[in-house]
Amino acid sequence: MAEFTLTRTIQSPPARVYQLATDLAALHEIIPAITRVEVVSPGPNGRFGVGTRWRETRKSMGKEMTVELWVSACDPGRSFTVDAEVMNTHYASKFEFTTSADGRGTDATLRCVATPRTFGGRVMAALTKGAMAKGMRGDLDCLAKAAESPGQA
Repeated sequence: MAEFTLTRTIQSPPARVYQLATDLAALHEIIPAITRVEVVSPGPNGRFGVGTRWRETRKSMGKEMTVELWVSACDPGRSFTVDAEVMNTHYASKFEFTTSADGRGTDATLRCVATPRTFGGRVMAALTKGAMAKGMRGDLDCLAKAAESPGQA
């Protein structure tokens, strides 16, 4: 099993950061590495939540890769967990949005756990852990930029 945790303070309220992080239609605008999002199932009452599924295509290391993701847990406005199966490995990524210590922003925390299903999966999870953490840190930075921008709704 490979795991990492990242935290980024964002100078915007948790509700706004959560809304941007769960806006599947706009993800490709917020995170440039994402080139396409196709919603497979919108979730309960057509909203983001447990059961929401989508295919996300992103550019990584010069190549595009499409992965199907789904929401396995959700506390609206506060946190959600996204799961995926990639290269014989189960990934669970929990995003949490809490008020920062100064009370003026959001501490966005991402905890990713990779559980390999095969020996090859263990090797790939170990080899890609650093690149995944770097990519996810970039995603948090892009989310911060969007949330802190006065032009973002």
